[in-house]
Parts: sequence; C-alpha cells; structure tokens
Amino acid sequence: MEMNGMRSSASDLGRRMAATLLLSLLVQVTSAQETPPRDVVAFLDQHCAKCHSGAKPKGDFTLTRLDPRMLTATTASEWIETARMLIMGEMPPASRPRPAAAASAQVVAWLRAELKRVGADTHELEIQPTGNHLDHTRLFSDPLDAPLDNPPRLWRFSPQLYFGLLKASSGERNPLTQAMSSERVDGFFDMAAGRSIDVGTLSTLMRNAARMAASATVHHLEGDKVVMDRGGLGSFAALLDPQLVPERKALDAALNSLLVYRRTQLPGTEEYAALYALYLKTRRESTAAVAARAVLTAVFLQPESMFRLELGLDPADPQGRRRLSPAEIVFALGGALRDQPLDRAQLDRARKGALDTREGVATEVRAMLAAPLSSNPRILRFFQEYFAYTSAPDVFKDKALNPDFYAPALVGDTDQLIQVILMRDKDVVKELLTTRESFIGSRWDLVKNTGGPVYPKTNNFRTYNLDAWPEGMQPVQLPVDQRCGILTQPSWLVARSQNFNNDAIRRGKWIREHLLGQAILDVPITVCAKLPDDLSQTLRTRMEVTRQEYCWTCHQSMNPLGLAFEQYDHFGRYRTSETVEDPSKPPIPGRNPKLDPPTAAKHEVALDTTGALDFTSDPTIDGPVANVHELLHRLAASTRVRQVFVRHAFRYWMGRPENIGDATSLREADTAYVASGGSMKALIVALLSSDSFLYRTVPTSP
Repeated sequence: MEMNGMRSSASDLGRRMAATLLLSLLVQVTSAQETPPRDVVAFLDQHCAKCHSGAKPKGDFTLTRLDPRMLTATTASEWIETARMLIMGEMPPASRPRPAAAASAQVVAWLRAELKRVGADTHELEIQPTGNHLDHTRLFSDPLDAPLDNPPRLWRFSPQLYFGLLKASSGERNPLTQAMSSERVDGFFDMAAGRSIDVGTLSTLMRNAARMAASATVHHLEGDKVVMDRGGLGSFAALLDPQLVPERKALDAALNSLLVYRRTQLPGTEEYAALYALYLKTRRESTAAVAARAVLTAVFLQPESMFRLELGLDPADPQGRRRLSPAEIVFALGGALRDQPLDRAQLDRARKGALDTREGVATEVRAMLAAPLSSNPRILRFFQEYFAYTSAPDVFKDKALNPDFYAPALVGDTDQLIQVILMRDKDVVKELLTTRESFIGSRWDLVKNTGGPVYPKTNNFRTYNLDAWPEGMQPVQLPVDQRCGILTQPSWLVARSQNFNNDAIRRGKWIREHLLGQAILDVPITVCAKLPDDLSQTLRTRMEVTRQEYCWTCHQSMNPLGLAFEQYDHFGRYRTSETVEDPSKPPIPGRNPKLDPPTAAKHEVALDTTGALDFTSDPTIDGPVANVHELLHRLAASTRVRQVFVRHAFRYWMGRPENIGDATSLREADTAYVASGGSMKALIVALLSSDSFLYRTVPTSP
C-alpha cells in the first residue's frame, strides 16, 4: 500500500506503524534558519519586544530565546509556551493592542514548524484544554479573521469503538481484554490528540489479535469440505483447506471482505503480496489454519485497528485545506455517533458521491439521527460526561444516615430524563436547566420481569421528598419549589458533594466553567484547601475562611453560585433547614456504651440559599439571586450560556478544544440550534457537517 509516498508492508509491522504515525505530522518543515522570517520578526517587534527585551524582561523571557540557532528538542519548552500563549490569546495581554488572528496564526505556524524540525514533543499544543481561555466575544461576535486551524491527526480508538470494530470485522463474540483506556481532558474522555499506544496497551492488543484470529478461523471438515463454525469468517474458508493451497486472489477476496470495515483505503498490490507471502511461508512450516491466523493477526495489529486516521486524503482546496476522503468521513461519523466502524451501505453511498458536499454530509447525519436514540449511544454519553453525574456512585455515603439511598438508581433516573428531553428535541438547553420533571427509580417488583434496570429494593423515592412511589406514567412533575433541571437531580448533587457534606465550591466551579465558559485556576500547591471542621457552624459560615484576600480572587467566582444549592443536603434531598451540631447540649449516648460512642446533639437552623451571578460577561443576568431556582432560570435565558453549551458540544464531537479558527463553525452551529427552536439534532448536524469536522489543515512556515 502506498500513502503519501510511504510504502507499507504487513510483513514489517514496525515499519508500517512508524509510517502511519508519520502521516499525522504532515507539515512542511523548514530547514534551519539563522533568524526568524521577516514577517515573524515584525510581529515580535510590534507586539512582544516592549515587554520581553532589555535588562529586566517580563517573565524573565527575552525574544532572543526564539533564535533557531539555539533551538534543540531539550530547549524547546519556551517555544512551546510562546505558541500556547498565542493560541490561547493570553499574549499580548488584554491591555495591549490585539494583533490580527491571521498574524498570530502565522507566528504559531512558524513556531510549530521549527519545533517539528528539531523533533520536539508538541503534544502539549494539541491537548492543552484551552477552550475556556479563549475570548468568547472573539468566537461569536468579532469579525472573522482567522483561518481554520485543524491539523491532520491520529485519534486512538475509544474503548467502545475498539470493541465495535472487533465485533464487526472479526466475528469475535467472546469478551476480550479492553485495551483502550479513557482519558479525561477538558471535561470529556477520549480527546483525539496526544493519544499514544504504550507497551502495556500494545501487549494487550497483541493478545487480543491472536485470540481474534483464532476465533475467526474456527472450522471443521465434513469430508473434503471446510465448514466454518459459528463466529468464524466464511470468507477465509478457502485458506483453511488442508489439501489445497489457494491462489493469491482467494486471500485478496477474504481481506477485502474483512478490511472494508476498518480501512479508509484498501491495501495496495505490495501489501497484498506481502500478506500472501506470509501465508505461504507459515503454511510451509505449519498448517493451513496456523497460516490463516498469522495473516489475520498481522491485519488485526495494523494501525487501523488502534487509531482513527483523520488525515484529509482529498486534494487541497484553494485555501490549502484538505477534505477528509469519503471513507474517512464515514468512519468519522460512525465514531462520532455510534461507536461503530465503517458502515458498508454508507460507504457505498459515499463512494458514489453522496458525501461530496456539505449538504450531502448533513443529509447522512440526519438519517443517522432519525434512528432511535439507543442507536447513537454517544449522544447520551455527551450529556453524561458534560454533567458528570454518573460519578455519583463513587462518592461514599454512610447508609446509616439514609438507608433509602442507592446512587446507581439516581444515575438511571437522570439518564431517562435526559433521553425524554432529547426525544422531544425542543429548547433542549432550557429544559435541561429548568424542567420540574423527574424519573423516580423503578420499583423492584415492577421491573424485575420487564428487562429494564433492576435496582435493590429500597425506598429511593424518599430522596425526591416523596412519601410513596409515584403512580402512573413517568416522568412525574415535582413541586415547583423543589426541583429545577439536571443540576437539582440527586445524581448531580451527590456527584458534587463530599462524604458527609455539600460541596458548594465544586458546584459553583462547574457552573462557572460549563455554563459561563470561564476559567478557574487550579488550587495552588501552597494552599491548604480545607474548610474548618467546626460542624456546629453552617457550611456558609465555615466557607467565610475563603474570603481572605488570597483566596477570594478565585472563590468569588464560585461560592455565590454554589451556595444557592444549599437548598439540598449531601444526599440530594430537598430541605428547608440545615442540621448542625449543638455544643450547648450534652452528647447523645449510644445504645451500647461499649460499642457505640456518643454522638453530638444536633439542631436545625434556617437556610440561607441566596447567591449571586457576578462577572458573567452577560449583563442581562448579573445580580443577586434568592435561590437555586432563580439562578437556573436566569442562566437558562442567557445567550452566553447557550453559546457556551455549543462550545462544549463542539469539543466533544470534534475531540479537541476549539480555537479562533473554529469561530465560523461555532456560529453556524449556534444559529442552527436557535433557528430549529432549540433542537439538539440540528446542533449535531451543524457540527458534523462543519468545516471543522470535514477539513484538515497543513501548517506551513511563512
């Protein structure tokens, strides 16, 4: 097979892997230069020299360090940091005149090219979760002046896509060892860039490949006829006959049948020849079955069994962008929605030109979305990862304090509620933030014979402040003052709680980052991020310690948001007062003085659920709020909140953070959502048919 001038051979898997990995670079590397190009020098002189030159340069960084003659792979860190600052828009600082986005992109391209020249690891530039650092106004309001910046990439399979590919292309039905782990970056798992195959993963992949090859070639003989057993690949029957040595075309046909699911380009003549030579050599030394398994093992260890190749194999357009080939688009759509590899019918349509236009891709996506939601599992997974409520079972709770508590059922309730909102597909963001509806975990005796989720027999309905299981169809309407959208679902509240207390700081941080699109600094290593242990005080009182000047810089952005959720306890139950310890009364003795220590006396104090929306960059919603309901309704009405949601959807489906060059795609997606009356399907169609999804760009030096 020949791709971009590099030949591959299945008989040399190491060379094949190296060749494919090199495709991800696809940059025009400049030769070593004595000084930066003239345009770069002019940019640095205009926007950087005032602060980063002289005897006392700011940040102890001088422009002389950007001299190509001094650059090596071990001295590249400052070059990488410079590029990162420009990409994020943090430099020049806001107090200085802003350079044109195209000019910044030109300097970044030069920095990248020089770093590639010396073999520096630029992984940080690709995976840095910079999304919230980007100026929201530049993305959605300012003039469009930045070109698309979306380099070719290898995207390591997610765990779900890995198993989906194996099932489709190998006939493997028995569970295999999961080789692919998930990685959370910027709130989502399995971001595309920076995913490599380490030694442990490769060892697991090799074991799986051998097992799949054995499973795919299970057969028996009926006289002189080879009969494939269940799970075997029938197209390989001709290779398993112990009496006949098949011709080359038999192997080619078997491989074509297999690889259509996993290869964006079928093998070339040389690769077929190498695989046939491997088959013949192994057969001379062993049996037909062993030879067939050797070929299959080699195929299952090819890079296409580990990575999604999104290189842009179509010719470059006038802007220098390369569109994904039809097969690449089909694979990308399957990975985006269904955790599945190439779909044969879809691939046939693509090769006939159905996906050659943006509207053609949009039509294909609409057809995929017309299927039941269960056919597109990555849609629900977006909301699971975005709201991150599925971690509720990981938070330890003392069941003695609430025997009715069962976190997995709470997660199932939120899953079902989100699916109902998606099926209605109207004002989705508003509904997610304000609905009074909820599912209440199904009763044991109602679900044990229905094929639905089976939960332990509990009175989990009490978590929703109900006295009995709701009658009739679900979801049910809960009292207007008690629940308001996903952020008041017990699953979300528990996921952002501590073992015995609420966590107003984490709740406020989530809102600041996921709804307002702003960045909160990580806790400095020199700070002890621990509240006082005085449980005779309310959480709000104990959090007063964060008002110290050093802490309040960040906490003023989180506390007023999170404290509005004090309407609920750490089990997610609605409450009208807060229980605190009462040191003025003697401790309550245990039932067994030898085994049960005395417990502190407690009493109820009035709740303070006030909060505030400050520094939101949306003056229409800023101001104090009386409670969580006012907070969430005000957020749900914000244009900025809607657009920030679009930004998070972009990150999930593109597998990377947004950059300034994605402004057009983001605006088009937001416009499609608004024009459709708040349809999630319309938003997904716009994203998966956008230039940011369909095109790859090749950085060039100025």
